[in-house]
Amino acid sequence: IFTRYLKQRQKRINELDMYIQKVSRRDYSINIEESSEDELNSLKNSLYKITVMLKEEAENKKIQNEAILSSVSDISHQLKTPLTSIQILLDNIIESKEMDIETRNKFLLVIVRQIKGMNFLILSLLKLSKLEAGIVEFENNLIDVNKLVKEVVNNLEVLAEVKQIDIIINLPNEVKIKGDYNWNKEAIQNIVKNAIEHSNENKKVIIIVEENNVYVSLKVIDE
Repeated sequence: IFTRYLKQRQKRINELDMYIQKVSRRDYSINIEESSEDELNSLKNSLYKITVMLKEEAENKKIQNEAILSSVSDISHQLKTPLTSIQILLDNIIESKEMDIETRNKFLLVIVRQIKGMNFLILSLLKLSKLEAGIVEFENNLIDVNKLVKEVVNNLEVLAEVKQIDIIINLPNEVKIKGDYNWNKEAIQNIVKNAIEHSNENKKVIIIVEENNVYVSLKVIDE
């Protein structure tokens, strides 16, 4: 009887060893159904709990990586907008020999803003790599939404002029939120840019900001 007990125990120990090896190979598709309450089964149940935790972490990591790849692709796409605007402005400056100084300076200021926006996008790509490593930090400052939206409109002014689209802003007098200024600006800018790009010429893009006691909502409507 004792010999049989030892054989069964060794068999279960071997099963545990195989189980641990599978987990080390990231094979989490193993169930444990055991009715006994000895120390081996207790260990087996503990290993199973660890396996479930590792499986969840692996799935969350996969989702996070997919989101990061999507963001990288989106940022790469967003870089095309300021590049296009800069190209249009530079072509106008070069080709219009008799352009007045005021217009030329206005174009140069827009180019500077677009370059700053591109710089932020490039820094965002670096932040995403830090996000993947789990070391990114977002700011949590008080943001003036009016200033934020107006800066977004200024950055997209050239693109709107090319498509002959009027951007109309409907804002309360003062709206404040807490968050990261640059990341919120980039998110809103992407929404407005998409509205401009997907609207027909001679249309309007209306930006509406509404505030209540709980949250601030922003709507972008093309008419």
